[in-house]
Amino acid sequence: MSLTVKAFLVKKGEEKREIRRFSVPADVSTSFSHLQEKILETYPSLKQGNFNLFWTDPDGDQIAFSTDRELTEALGFVEDGVFKIKIKETKREDCEQEN
Repeated sequence: MSLTVKAFLVKKGEEKREIRRFSVPADVSTSFSHLQEKILETYPSLKQGNFNLFWTDPDGDQIAFSTDRELTEALGFVEDGVFKIKIKETKREDCEQEN
């Protein structure tokens, strides 16, 4: 069974959110790099390293995650089979200038 992800994209400097749903196969659901790839497919305007991911814990706090271990922990709090994440676009001009 696959994992359903409901993603909320918050672009820098904008208040509107773009909300999309997509599925991640169960065998790669704990792979952070696979999730990043799926997000880049779903939101073509994003670039690798140009966003941070967050999930909301039971206390209402937004928890950043960026590793397989942190993703696995977040998945332990999934309710109703839908993993809700917030994608915050960031500016990484320093990285772009170095390349």
